[in-house]
Amino acid sequence: MKKINTFRPLAFKSIFINNHFDKDIFKFDVEHFFIHSFRDDKVELRLPLPIHRKTVTDLMFVTKGQSRRQIGLTQYDLQAGDLLLVPNSSISNTELMSEDIEGYYCHFSDDFLGSSIYLKKLLALSEHQRWSHFDDAALERVKTLFTTIYELYRTAQDGEFNQLLIASYLKVLLAELYHSVRDRNPAVLKKGAKLVEAYQELIRLHYMRDWNVGEYAERLQVTPNHLNKTVKRYLHRSASDVLYEIKIQEAKVLLLQTNDSIAEIALQLGFDDSGYFGKFFKKHTGESPAVYRKRIDFY
Repeated sequence: MKKINTFRPLAFKSIFINNHFDKDIFKFDVEHFFIHSFRDDKVELRLPLPIHRKTVTDLMFVTKGQSRRQIGLTQYDLQAGDLLLVPNSSISNTELMSEDIEGYYCHFSDDFLGSSIYLKKLLALSEHQRWSHFDDAALERVKTLFTTIYELYRTAQDGEFNQLLIASYLKVLLAELYHSVRDRNPAVLKKGAKLVEAYQELIRLHYMRDWNVGEYAERLQVTPNHLNKTVKRYLHRSASDVLYEIKIQEAKVLLLQTNDSIAEIALQLGFDDSGYFGKFFKKHTGESPAVYRKRIDFY
């Protein structure tokens, strides 16, 4: 039985970043804090990343282009104006980042940030409430906060930087994210979030069955159209896409955590034909199950 690896930032940097030795980018102790600009820093990340956990909480903020990240069994297609919080120890992976991406990636340890009421509030929310799309006014504030933190980090001298000042700006960023989520219509948010979570949970329980969206909607006592609209509102993808993504994620976990053959995994996922499963997996990931397993075994 294999396990999902947990990486400290130094280990993650050495394994998954080709230019991890670049001192202009990795100036200080990345174990506790790190930030880089997608536009100004060329961090050569080896994509797609395998499923993993990290010991730090991270923030990804996109101002141009797109990135696809998987947190647990939820996929996020991040575009301009999106900010995503990924709590430490979350099961995650990054599938892609577009060539034209701009924005910032930042991570921090609990020790670095210290006490933060807004981080606690965000961690108490449901998974997809830790993502927000900012309107123009809020977007400029968030961009200014990230830019200020980045400049404080990059212009520090002699291996020292102002931890307390950067941590203070980070706490304001978390407040912006929390209030952006909180300010959505609470009643609609709560009802819609519950339906999306129920749909995802039902898929996880029955992913081995060959059910379509209509059959899931029937069991949730809603119409397929209502289910699809609600899923799109929260996850920005169709209900069918979510169904396929969860099947793929379950396949990745089985490929990572077991020594079962690909034919056996196909049967566990409801595919009678392992060849069709292979085509399905490659269509949604870009590589065959065998190639994926070989790559993750390397790590």
